[in-house]
Amino acid sequence: CISVRTKLLDNIAAQHIAIHPNSLVIELGAGLSSRYYRVGAGKTQWIELDLPEVIDIRLSIDSQTSEHRFLATSVLDQTWMNEIPAIEPENILFIAEGLFYYFEKSE
Repeated sequence: CISVRTKLLDNIAAQHIAIHPNSLVIELGAGLSSRYYRVGAGKTQWIELDLPEVIDIRLSIDSQTSEHRFLATSVLDQTWMNEIPAIEPENILFIAEGLFYYFEKSE
């Protein structure tokens, strides 16, 4: 059930933020996720990564800030990793909710 998965991931993100006050959450294949507004706004840095056409739609309904950024690239294009701020690895939470359905096993 998607709503149960969403709630579980919200709880995991909220717990990570509570434990790591200088955290960064990176949503891979974020789509039009609103998780940042539910659990991260004003509490942490947040990066949402998705394909350029998805980010274009996102930008038509949402705005980036220094705390909440959008990266328009494929998760398979590893250059996006250069955009990750210098932060201790244990403070980073990666979320890939629903992303892997779109890839072949070899990818």
